Order: sequence, then structure tokens, then C-alpha cells
Amino acid sequence: MPRPDRRPRGPRVRHDLCWTTLRAHRPTAIALLLSAIAAAPASGRFRRELTSWTTPLRRHLENRRDRGEPPAGDPELLAAAVSALLAGLNHALPPGDGAVANLVLHGLTGPGQ
Repeated sequence: MPRPDRRPRGPRVRHDLCWTTLRAHRPTAIALLLSAIAAAPASGRFRRELTSWTTPLRRHLENRRDRGEPPAGDPELLAAAVSALLAGLNHALPPGDGAVANLVLHGLTGPGQ
């Protein structure tokens, strides 16, 4: 039963969704990243790629803002920044069972995430 002093919350976003997808499709994600980086900077392709990868995160931040819980900045810019971090980690970390990648991600998000 929703509390009268709070609005019902929307669906929860899996915080690891973008990371899991990047790791599952690592070669394709790296190829897209490198291709976008190689494109002319004025084309805006790099930012569009990063922003499209984190659409669920951007929507989550927009929903928080709409509920009166403002994020730390513009949802589109934050989503692109997080995407750049995740894309860089995906490129730098070795493929495999994900043990090293999961340790790094755990270090970034903190315990219990």
C-alpha cells in the first residue's frame, strides 16, 4: 500500500544492465566505440553512441527528476558520462568469466550494489 505522503515509484532500473550488455557483446561494443571515436569530432557520433547505450539510466534519472528527486546534473549528460566510463572499462578489462571486471565494478559502486 503506497504511503499517502509519497508518490508511488516507477519500475526499478537494474543498475548492472548496461554493464552486463557491454560485457556480453564486448567485441561489438568495442568496435562501435572505436568507430565512433574515429569519426569526425564535430559529427557528434561518439556522444550519440554513448547516450544510446545508457537509455535505461537516462530514463531512470529523468523519472527521479520528475518525482522531485533531482539528479546531480542533466540526465543525458550524466548517462553519457557513465557510458563513457563503462565503455572504457569494457575495453580495458580482459574478456573471460568476468571475475576481474566484477571486482572493478564492485569497487566503483561500493558494497551491496
